[in-house]
Amino acid sequence: MFLYNSMNWICSMPMCTHIIDKSHKREMCLLSLDALVDYCSDAAKGLLAVLHEPDEKKKLALKEEYLKVGVQPYLKALERHLQANKNGEGFFVGDKPTWADLAIANFLDNVSPQSDFLEDYHLLKAHRQRVHELKGIKEWLAKRPVN
Repeated sequence: MFLYNSMNWICSMPMCTHIIDKSHKREMCLLSLDALVDYCSDAAKGLLAVLHEPDEKKKLALKEEYLKVGVQPYLKALERHLQANKNGEGFFVGDKPTWADLAIANFLDNVSPQSDFLEDYHLLKAHRQRVHELKGIKEWLAKRPVN
């Protein structure tokens, strides 16, 4: 994390692409969206080891470790970021859902379709449910193929 423009940022890579016009509100919004999605990509790297483990016994142990330890710092940071926008009662950036909200909900779904790992993260759990209830998303979730 680093401090920029009186805000703590969870990723520095997108900062490079948006720093040119740092005073423009739209640019800051885009920066925040890119940073959130990039952060989820970082968080998902630990999950890849779980998904690619061929031994089922090792896979279960890796997933348990990832859920208890590996993903926790990411969930805490995402919860804080969500809290900073309207006390976490809406979406991550602004008043409407963005691609960052979709990416984060998808990341959480990939971590585990069950919500039990989010018991300590009430805002993230509610956010994921809000995204799942969006028109189009709700319909897709009801009919998508199980894999």
